[in-house]
Amino acid sequence: MELIKKIIIPLILFIILMVFSVNNFDYKTFSAINDKTLFEEKSELKKTKPKEEAVKIVNVDEETEDAIPKIEEIEEIINKVNENIELTSNKPLTSIEVQKLINDVLSLNKINFERRSTEITKESEIVVEKIVKILKNNPIFKVEIAGHTDSIGAASLNKKISQDRASSVLEILVSRGINKDRLKAVGYGEDQPLVEDDSDGLSEINRRVEFNILGEE
Repeated sequence: MELIKKIIIPLILFIILMVFSVNNFDYKTFSAINDKTLFEEKSELKKTKPKEEAVKIVNVDEETEDAIPKIEEIEEIINKVNENIELTSNKPLTSIEVQKLINDVLSLNKINFERRSTEITKESEIVVEKIVKILKNNPIFKVEIAGHTDSIGAASLNKKISQDRASSVLEILVSRGINKDRLKAVGYGEDQPLVEDDSDGLSEINRRVEFNILGEE
């Protein structure tokens, strides 16, 4: 009988406690707490998502900027050419090295002429000055100034135009102090194209003046 009391009485008390807890449980409060938690979690997601998207947008812009050539990079190339000219001013160079220096200058800016004229543009005067400096630093080499055109118009007229423009550049070099005996002007007209002209015979690339090192005096 004592054993039954020890088992039954605690069991009855446990059941009474459970019934009391269930009856007094506030489901509304519990639901409100859960709703608040979910709301806070969603709010945090909304706060973080725009930041992540903003970072992605910035990254895309940075990649786009990197893909576009910057003015600083262009200036750096020009400065590099100038440095090469300065560094080589006090030591003898081979004809190949002199040719490369001149080609580097012309690759940045070609010599252009005023429309229907043998007079070079103001911008091209800077190019000529750089070439004058190279030739003065390397006075032992002879140079051919080669004029070229595209194929629009008569071939004979193109040859005359290219000759006149090459001769004009030669005279500029002489006026800047380059010995005329070192220089030779040749007009090749349309005979030596670098690329195929368009259907109208036009080509900006083929219209050009080149400087070819011929050897030592």
